[in-house]
Amino acid sequence: MPHPAAPATGSGGVLPADAAAKVVLASLTPEVRAAVVRAVAAELKLVSSGMANQPVGTSEPGAVTLLAVGRLRYRPGFEDVWLGDTHYDLRERKKARLCLQYLVEKRAFDVASARHLVDEIDLYVRQQGNFPRLADIKINHYFNDQTGKLSGLRKALIRPAGRDGRYFLQVD
Repeated sequence: MPHPAAPATGSGGVLPADAAAKVVLASLTPEVRAAVVRAVAAELKLVSSGMANQPVGTSEPGAVTLLAVGRLRYRPGFEDVWLGDTHYDLRERKKARLCLQYLVEKRAFDVASARHLVDEIDLYVRQQGNFPRLADIKINHYFNDQTGKLSGLRKALIRPAGRDGRYFLQVD
């Protein structure tokens, strides 16, 4: 007997592979579903291999590419970012996306390579995002959200380089 949530069968009474996968995933508990997703990602080699700033994944056409810098993993464009196993969806958070992108592009990974918020980071974010200049900008303004999850990303990843308004990514 077919699963109650099963879509119409394909030829010969067999579900197409994508539909079958959706039915199976829908029937799993959230914990089991998360474990399956992690296992599939590992199988496809999407999990960081520890190579700094190198593409991670397969070279097959259409394969998803993740880039990694230490414990930070991201898709090109920074719309999806992972810090360890925690995923951050930055599609609607353009300032956060541009801030991270700038710091990675400038390889600001330690105190010596830190970038100044007002003179460099905010300038880039405003130019790329077409945002007006704010009178009193702070790094946490880029990472505000109602859930507080982005604030956690900022606290775990972005570090001040002293008291002179410079910041870097703590990716170790």
